Amino acid sequence: RFTDWAEDPDCWIDAEEKRTLTMMARESVRHYASQGEILASAEWRRSLNNNRPQTCIKLIHSERLTNPFEQADTQHLRAGVELGNRGQAVAYHIRCAHPGDVDLALDAYLWKRVKRRKPWGRLQILHVFEPERPDQTRGINVFVSTLRNLKMLEQFQDATLQNAIVNAMYAAVIQSEFDSQTVLQALGGGESEAQHMLKNYLTQVQGFHQSSSNIRYNGARIPHLFPNEKLELKTAKSNPYFENFEDTLLRHIAASLNISFEQLSRDFSKTNYSSARASMLESWKFFLSVRHIIPARFCQQIYALWLEEM
Repeated sequence: RFTDWAEDPDCWIDAEEKRTLTMMARESVRHYASQGEILASAEWRRSLNNNRPQTCIKLIHSERLTNPFEQADTQHLRAGVELGNRGQAVAYHIRCAHPGDVDLALDAYLWKRVKRRKPWGRLQILHVFEPERPDQTRGINVFVSTLRNLKMLEQFQDATLQNAIVNAMYAAVIQSEFDSQTVLQALGGGESEAQHMLKNYLTQVQGFHQSSSNIRYNGARIPHLFPNEKLELKTAKSNPYFENFEDTLLRHIAASLNISFEQLSRDFSKTNYSSARASMLESWKFFLSVRHIIPARFCQQIYALWLEEM
């Protein structure tokens, strides 16, 4: 009965009617991987629909769990969680819309207080996270420990890209031993006639190149330059330290996320089978622990809600 309800193709378990329990578990794990917690509410359909269970689950973005009107934390209100005398969560203050929707809906300026349980004990808010210290009320983003490395990697990649673009903008440069003022004086011009004299100078250079003969050697053309000109070809140079520096940062980021470097970078060219297998086994231990703690508890709470209705 539970499987028929949880895996119904009509997604009756989902308040939005677009996910099965398996899809909700996968989405909750992805959300936990980025936000460090899972937040959902137990809803009740107030209509009869083919004798199906009326319980449904509404997934909530954890960024909507905040203090009303962004007020500061207090002893009994921390990051949107209202605490009791023993430090237990008694209610949750949930923003009616995501903070990023302030320009799309007025609900982003409204909050709703939802008690954690009904008077008879039925769970209304499903808030799952793994506490790392006493009195912790919210989950910690797993990327917090590696934010500095992520910012360094982004800046280094941007700087390398800008350098490559600048190098690729100029294919050749013609150098002259005289500056523009000296050239103008040599041609008998003053500052008031700078543009006119510069035009005359460029006209002479152009006429020289058009009238000069093409010298060839073994089929290759050898240009004859104007006096005081020097032709220097430019080639786009890559940063020789980019790959090593990027790999170093990716290894630090992978260690912070408890995954292997190969999984993060999708690059298996720098490892052998034994090393890759060892790193995958270490990552698999971490995945198993997360699966037993996070989605298992989340699904267990959903099963308890369904079982109470039955």
